[in-house]
Amino acid sequence: KKPLFKSVIVNEAAQKRRSRVSSGSNATSISGSSSQEQEKHHRYGLPSNYATLYPKLSKELDEFFSFMTQPSILSQDPPIRKATADVYMRHAKLFLGWYVSQNHMNSNSKCDTSNAT
Repeated sequence: KKPLFKSVIVNEAAQKRRSRVSSGSNATSISGSSSQEQEKHHRYGLPSNYATLYPKLSKELDEFFSFMTQPSILSQDPPIRKATADVYMRHAKLFLGWYVSQNHMNSNSKCDTSNAT
């Protein structure tokens, strides 16, 4: 029987993370950091209260969702389904959360997102 798509692990690092999480191991790796510390590096995404933390970003994400799902006379393509847009928004929020966490982790980073386009 063919495994479900979501149950397939595509790389060795993900397979190790999955096995650590499922076994509940608190073992220390070769680098000296615990599996719980390593797991924090692989958790990313915008926080649930991102709308209050980043109101401009929240507004732009809402506008992007509307752009993808609402018909427009200026668009050559029909709008996408809400379910597809939800997936795109989840991916965008994961990426943006990773970006924010990387910039907050690196205190030497002088990234100004106010002029980002």
